[in-house]
Amino acid sequence: MYALESTLTQALELGINRVVANHQAIARACREAVKALGFELWAAREEIAAGCVTAVKAPAGFDEAKLRDIMRRKYGVMISPGYGELQTQLFRLSHMGPGQAHPTILAAQLAIFERALRDLGYPVQLGVGVGAAMAALDDWTDEL
Repeated sequence: MYALESTLTQALELGINRVVANHQAIARACREAVKALGFELWAAREEIAAGCVTAVKAPAGFDEAKLRDIMRRKYGVMISPGYGELQTQLFRLSHMGPGQAHPTILAAQLAIFERALRDLGYPVQLGVGVGAAMAALDDWTDEL
């Protein structure tokens, strides 16, 4: 209850429109990173993509469970599988809430995603996804 109250207070202080805009900006940046790394998004169109999570199709033969395990166990970053019959077909990168919908957190998550892909032997040039995300953040509105 305290966490919910804190999150709602933060959202009201920032303004709901700003919170939504920031989530959308981070989500778009995350999707650009995923595409730059050669992955396909689960959402068929940009208009239906979620603002709080980026769902990524697991390529044929790709072990998304190993990716999740390496990210969590080795680097301390958690990502989620799909639910039910989609569990092995996709994985999800989260950017939900004021704590995660921020460029700093997005850059860290994407850097670890890239590093874990490299650990799995997946052909990735480190920095490509992070760079694409940062380039897509022109509409980020948060100020310190």
